Amino acid sequence: MISMTCFGLAVFRVVDFNFHRFLAVMAISMVLTFLAYQGIGLVLDIAQDLTDAINGETTRPNQRQSSDD
Repeated sequence: MISMTCFGLAVFRVVDFNFHRFLAVMAISMVLTFLAYQGIGLVLDIAQDLTDAINGETTRPNQRQSSDD
């Protein structure tokens, strides 16, 4: 978030303080950052599922595990 703001301020300064362009760059940067964050999360979920499959674990995180106490 901080780097996105710094990038937006740098563009704001370069384009002679055009505030509408600053807002456009910030909006695009926020959307791209969100999509990148979601993409990274998806890749990590797939990697975790693949690791679980390789290790032979079949329980899903949303299911309760029965305890054999």
